[in-house]
Amino acid sequence: MRLYGRTGGGAPRLFDIDADSRLMLASFAEHDADPAAAGWGTVAEHPGTRETWADDHEPRWRLDAGGPGEPDGRALAGTLVATARAAGVATPGDLLLGSEAEDIGPYRVTFHGLGLATV
Repeated sequence: MRLYGRTGGGAPRLFDIDADSRLMLASFAEHDADPAAAGWGTVAEHPGTRETWADDHEPRWRLDAGGPGEPDGRALAGTLVATARAAGVATPGDLLLGSEAEDIGPYRVTFHGLGLATV
């Protein structure tokens, strides 16, 4: 699932979220803030993320949040919010869900609970 953020300069892709056997997150946000301080790490710190994103440098910032029952939702939300704010996203309404997340194989998936517009 891709999330984009409206900023003063457009709506760049900010995050990819992959939830298969483990919850993996990647940040594509470009900003001057320290991503490590927001909770992001590199491939060296989260080698399991190579299963989702094979290129060690794109995306540069990643998180392996763990398998079922392991992820700390509050901490992950804090990381995403801090990163989105640092990238220039002003409000939750400025987050956009990538439309490719709506069709998964033969199924149509709608993320009603997120309340986000789609790209």
